[in-house]
Amino acid sequence: MKWRKVRKLFNAAKKSGDWTDYKRTLTDYNKAPRQAKRESWRRHCEEIEKAPECARLHRILSKDEQSAICSIQLENGDYTTTEKETLKELFRVHFPGSETILEPSGGWDGLELEFPKWKGSREDWAVSKRVVSYNKLKWAIFSFQPYKSPGMDGIMVIMLQQGFELLAGKLLMLLRASLALGYIPVSWRHTSVVFIPKPGKSFTQAKSLCPISLLSFILKILEKSIDRHIRGGVLVEKPLHQYQYAYRACMSTETALFQVVQKLENCLEHKEIALAAFLDIEGAFDNISFKTMIMAAKENGLEETCCRWFEFMLEGRLVHSSVMGSSITAEVTSGCPQGGVLSPLLWNLAVDMLLTATNNLGFSTFGYANDIVIIVQGKFAHTVREIMQNALNVVAKWAVKEGLNIRPHKTAMVPFTNRRKTEGLGPLKLHGKELKMLDEVKYLGVALDSRLSCDLTGRIAQ
Repeated sequence: MKWRKVRKLFNAAKKSGDWTDYKRTLTDYNKAPRQAKRESWRRHCEEIEKAPECARLHRILSKDEQSAICSIQLENGDYTTTEKETLKELFRVHFPGSETILEPSGGWDGLELEFPKWKGSREDWAVSKRVVSYNKLKWAIFSFQPYKSPGMDGIMVIMLQQGFELLAGKLLMLLRASLALGYIPVSWRHTSVVFIPKPGKSFTQAKSLCPISLLSFILKILEKSIDRHIRGGVLVEKPLHQYQYAYRACMSTETALFQVVQKLENCLEHKEIALAAFLDIEGAFDNISFKTMIMAAKENGLEETCCRWFEFMLEGRLVHSSVMGSSITAEVTSGCPQGGVLSPLLWNLAVDMLLTATNNLGFSTFGYANDIVIIVQGKFAHTVREIMQNALNVVAKWAVKEGLNIRPHKTAMVPFTNRRKTEGLGPLKLHGKELKMLDEVKYLGVALDSRLSCDLTGRIAQ
């Protein structure tokens, strides 16, 4: 209903002294925007067909507007009293060993330009041209959603998409030079970190918050190109272990569940004991060492040019975060950024060493991101227990070597068998602490009991 009509009725009512029609029209006019919003929202919800859009809508609706990061519980049980203390505790947990640095007086934009020490060989430039071509650059830019959150440089991906034809030449030169020289400009290294609560977790525990890094889109475009180069070349010639199911095409939680359950079912059919250890690597992305990831990339046959660029990208990161007006900046000393394009691949390359080693030793080991499952089967309980202890020792040694931690209190040991008695399976130890035998475990959202009956109602969002 137009405002002109309302005004006309108002003038008529003013002359005649009868305000009935005017009040009714004004009421309908006030209701019209609310009704239009409801109809638009209903139509929007009904048209959602894709899972990512549905998941995004769920996150928006489940968000608590009253919640905010303000106070975090410390190791001694006390709570932080200032925003600066909260940020320091979050950085201590999620960026272990990071060194806090002060912002220069002229701001980060006023830093002097650095120049790469390595000038790049002919082979380096040849690799950079293979990795970053015009078609690959175009694919990488348009593979992003146009309105994704930008990094600290404020460059949104839609800007690069709309001006692609104008910027393509300059971007090609920049990205090729960055890869060939093994150098990343200062402005690309600055990362804004946002702490997001995990589903169903509170704001008072530092480990209940997930640090999402917002990197420069120019850097992420180069990461996309390198990721495509590795997956389409290096990993084709030397693929990852077949029992690694995370961050790979045509593999998912369903694939991992199917393989694990099938392995356990075969053991039960042959009337054997299948002892399974469900391990959770704490802070996998935050604690994995730079050296481990670079070494894993080299062992998989990645070119020295890309490995040199990886090393500079990981070691040169500066992370920034702010809470209620207070901010902090630190230089990281381990881990890979959660939210980075190459981070899942780097983790897969690192954990692939563990999967390969344990499976070669005869332990059936399955991996999905930081969730590791070890299955040992046999006819005799004492033999199964001895083999499982050896497997746990191998995993614990690997974790200590790589600077990672496997929490014993979050490690579930479940004997899958149809036998009534399971004597001789315990006790087992991890990092010197005794592990408890459980009758049920939840793996990738599905509850599995010792007789292998699945509770699909326990499925949770990954």
